[in-house]
Amino acid sequence: MMSTSTSTSSKPQTSTSSSSRSVLCPVADSDCCSQALRWALQNVARPGDTFHLAYVREKKGGSRVSSPPSLSPSPPSPSKNPFCPEDPLVAQAELHSSRAMIGRRFAPLLEAAGVPYEVHLLEPTEAADRDRSEGIGEALRSLGAELQAELVVVGGGLKGTGCCGGGGGSFCGGGGCGSSVTKYCLDRSPATVCVVRGGGGR
Repeated sequence: MMSTSTSTSSKPQTSTSSSSRSVLCPVADSDCCSQALRWALQNVARPGDTFHLAYVREKKGGSRVSSPPSLSPSPPSPSKNPFCPEDPLVAQAELHSSRAMIGRRFAPLLEAAGVPYEVHLLEPTEAADRDRSEGIGEALRSLGAELQAELVVVGGGLKGTGCCGGGGGSFCGGGGCGSSVTKYCLDRSPATVCVVRGGGGR
């Protein structure tokens, strides 16, 4: 399932059909993603480009059902790890919060540069049921193929386990450029993939 919203910079660029490109930028609420976008705007953006900001929400199995503490042993549960189905209202609230985060952290950079952009809020693919990073990476690969993106710009360390050690996002971790989602993009994307490390170097 994909939920997409579109926002366009108020400062139009002069573009021609021959030079137009789709540039895919996975984002989360993290400094490394902000640095990657800044680097891309300064070093690879050109007239006619449209930047596509993609946020993949983390798929959650639901809330664990726990029993109140008891002084006496309780009989074993039929399932060791019972989970409730994910509340769709919680998922919608996360997507709303993510859209607001993108508007606060990333949109001003694009608008200041006069670069048109679109925002894509994605669900991980079913592969996330067996491997979280694969589900996130495949969602990004699928969007890139749909957009016919020519360039993918990722912050170093996309892991699928939180944002650079913090909360509030989906896939940007602190594990370095060998980490799993980054590697998935490098291995599977048909487009050129640029990994921006640390302070914004290639």
